[in-house]
Amino acid sequence: MYKQFIKSACIVLSIAFLLNSCEDDFFGSKSLEGTWSVNETSTTFDDQNFSVGIGYMPGDSTKITIDNFSNLGLGVEVSANLSDLLITIPTQTISDQSSNQFTISGNGTISSNYRRINMTYNYDGTNFTATMQKQF
Repeated sequence: MYKQFIKSACIVLSIAFLLNSCEDDFFGSKSLEGTWSVNETSTTFDDQNFSVGIGYMPGDSTKITIDNFSNLGLGVEVSANLSDLLITIPTQTISDQSSNQFTISGNGTISSNYRRINMTYNYDGTNFTATMQKQF
């Protein structure tokens, strides 16, 4: 009886641990939150590798902010809208840490496991493509 209880408890705890560890991969759009590695290319500038932070707008799971967008600096955020696995960056003007202003717009797709984002965007007339990989 005691062995059966221990075995059952281990199975339940293992399943709970597995579900908790997989939550980021499988349970909804909240899995976008966190730090992402970015590989960015353009025809005008050198390729860049950097990190961004993605967070949700308070009280709205259909809007995110991307911090350090295009490696413009920590605290430089772009807002974007979510619809299923699509990201839309509406046209907006942001300022970098040196108060230079940029007009940015674009879109992207999120992989079904929420571990990769492919984006295309334009700021100040330059087109960029970026691949984002979720850091764990």
